[in-house]
Order: sequence, then structure tokens, then C-alpha cells
Amino acid sequence: MAGTDLIISDIHGHFDLLTKIETIPKFTDYRVVFLGDMIDRGPASLQVLRYVQKMVQAQSAIAIRGDHEDMFLGYLSQDTAAQQLYIQNDGATTLHDMLGDDYIAYNVPHNQQLIKSRYADLISFIASLPYYYQDDHRLYVHGGIYPEGLQATPDLAKLWLREDYWFQEHDWSFKHAAALLSRNHVPDFGHNPVAQTLVTGHTITTMIYGQLPKDQGKITRYGDHQAAVVAVQYKGEYPRVFIDGGSYVYQNLNVLQLGTAGEIQAVYQLN
Repeated sequence: MAGTDLIISDIHGHFDLLTKIETIPKFTDYRVVFLGDMIDRGPASLQVLRYVQKMVQAQSAIAIRGDHEDMFLGYLSQDTAAQQLYIQNDGATTLHDMLGDDYIAYNVPHNQQLIKSRYADLISFIASLPYYYQDDHRLYVHGGIYPEGLQATPDLAKLWLREDYWFQEHDWSFKHAAALLSRNHVPDFGHNPVAQTLVTGHTITTMIYGQLPKDQGKITRYGDHQAAVVAVQYKGEYPRVFIDGGSYVYQNLNVLQLGTAGEIQAVYQLN
């Protein structure tokens, strides 16, 4: 396995964009890392899942879980709140894709039975997806981790974190939250709590905001598309890198090329 990774996140059923990854020079020399949210919202979630599954089975890729894969499994459970959450987050696009005319919006047991009978292998594949991947110099997680580190972060938080991961201010009082929502207050980005380059997806990069205290580090944007890759790095630390290119908003997928030592080597934009 080559020491360089090509990392892609938040495909959201955009198979047409995903396959453009094969145009990257020396594509087959690298390991591909799928950072979650492969499904929902776009038109071809089933094709995306099959593509990723095939690569993982061939040991040319690894994949981790996103909140949408987790919600899909919740839909197949007996938890009605989990079923509703999935539909509220555009899960019906994937259900339609899997079942076609056999999908019945208000008959969850019917949909569950058909999905379980037709796609048992895909369900097992999704259920096997880990919440993160880590080696000596790289940590991949879909949403983020708490400042206390990876082990202090519950699995559900690894999928869903946003502001609690981005910033080093964690006084989430009503006043503070209101200021964030209005963007009248621009908080400082948090430090990287691990000794690895930390790569996340989950939030389209145009939605990420913050600053670094003067002369303490740098914020770098890679790519000429509106939703560029954003790297936030304090001096003496590994960077934290945000890569969600907004497939379902901007028709863009960012691919981050990361070396064995956690160094950013290149960024490709598939659009």
C-alpha cells in the first residue's frame, strides 16, 4: 500500500463527480480514504456505495462512517425517532434509489424488509464502517473531536461536531450561541489536540469561519473553487484540515492528497 492517501468526503450520492477521481494522476498508486457521508441528497447513492464497497474489498481504499451512514442504520432499526431523523435529513433520496417504485414513504416496515432482503451485504458493509482512522501522522474523522482528544470524544460526537470542534471557546451560553449565529463575534480556532494531521468533512468549507490569534499560525485555502480546502495550523502543531466541497450545493468534491508524514501534497477539485 502506497504511503500517500487521497481523501474525499461528503459525496452525497454524486456518483458522476466521484468517478472523476480516476482522472487524478497516478490515481491507482494511492490509497483512497472515504471520509463519510457517501449517501443521501444526490441522485446515485447506491452506485456510490457499490463503488466504495468494491474499493474497500479490494484493499485499495478505506472508509469511515459519517452521520448519514449512521442515520441510514437508524432508519433500519425499531427506533421511530431515528427513522424520522433520517427522513428529515434527505434519506428518502437513498431509499428511492434503492427501492425505486417499491418505496412507500409512510410504510417503514415495508421499506425496511425490502432493503434488508435486497441489500444485506451493503448493510453489513455500512455497519462495519469505523468512526475514525488513525496512524502515526494522520487522523481521519467525519465531524471532529473534542479538545480533550480522540478518546474523550463519544462516537456520536465524532460524526456530528461542528463549533465544538472548530473553536477553543466552549462557553455555549445563549448569549455566546446567538453571537455565533449572527457572526458578530469571530472566535479563535481551536488548537489541534493530537499529534497528527487531523482531516474532517461534514461541514461545507464556506460555512466554516474563525480566526487565529495574531502571529500564532496560519489559515491556508487550497483550490480555486468557492468551497476550497481549508487548513488551520498553529505554530508547532499539525494542521487541522476541512475538506467538504459541498457536492450537493456547489457540485464540487475536494480531494486532499496527504503524505505519509501528514504533509499536504496537493488538492484536486472534482466539478
